[in-house]
Amino acid sequence: MDISELLEKIDQGEKDFRNTTLTGTQLAGRDLRHVNFSGACLSNVDLGGANLTFAKWSRARLTRVNFRGCHLFRADFAESVLSQVDLSGANLHGADLHNANFSGAELRAAHLAHANLSRANFSRANLQGANLTHCQLSGTNFSGAILVEVILTHCSLEGAILDGARLPDEESPFLIAMHRMQQMWNGRS
Repeated sequence: MDISELLEKIDQGEKDFRNTTLTGTQLAGRDLRHVNFSGACLSNVDLGGANLTFAKWSRARLTRVNFRGCHLFRADFAESVLSQVDLSGANLHGADLHNANFSGAELRAAHLAHANLSRANFSRANLQGANLTHCQLSGTNFSGAILVEVILTHCSLEGAILDGARLPDEESPFLIAMHRMQQMWNGRS
């Protein structure tokens, strides 16, 4: 689908773009609430600042997509692969990210409160300053991730993988609480 056809469909209120392939598209700032990009392949797409509330991205393949500052409230990224994406400052409150691959993604200052991140892969991702309050984190892979200044209150880290993650300094209340929780789940209290 070319950009003019896509924009025409969006302007007509079309919401179903399942299995669509888009490359080099500019959709920044658009109102795309409830859009369905499940199974889609997007590459070099700029969605910066777009309203993508309740958008469906399950099983999508997203490469070099800019989601900076997007509204992704309750969006569904389950089982998606996101390569070199930028979600800095995005609002992903209540989003479903289970089994998604965010390896190497930029999520600085992203708002992920109440999101389902279980079994997601955030290896080598930058989550500095992200809010993960009340998130489901069981089995989540944070290997080599940057977790400095992350807010992790009321989270279950059961089975979370933190090998090589860049954590706050050893005196931070965040790190002390994380170590205690890890020990408790690993039976080493």
